Amino acid sequence: MSNREKQQGLREKSFIKFRHDDYIIVIARHNRFAWIKHTDSKYVYFMYITRLQKSFIGHNTSEVAEFNILCFCGMYNNFMHLIQNMMPILSEYILDSKKIVEIVMLCEDLYENDADCPD
Repeated sequence: MSNREKQQGLREKSFIKFRHDDYIIVIARHNRFAWIKHTDSKYVYFMYITRLQKSFIGHNTSEVAEFNILCFCGMYNNFMHLIQNMMPILSEYILDSKKIVEIVMLCEDLYENDADCPD
């Protein structure tokens, strides 16, 4: 195993990416910003949902390209806030409940055992 592979293995996972049909769901964790004072959580979480759409590049050409269209973006104060809001939002874009559960299970990799989840 190379040194680079070892370093990547030691890094924490900071985002997950999931593709379902034309939708791409990205859920990310980031260190809390200094200006966020209303939470003691070490991290903030983001969820982005984009949809791939083909469209013409210009008005005078027949060339087609694939674009990412932003459907949803949200910021969450802590991991519990993310999980509580995730299911209803994902169900608007994904009708298969098994896929939604799979995404929620992948989010467990983003959970950092600090003061994120109150007992």
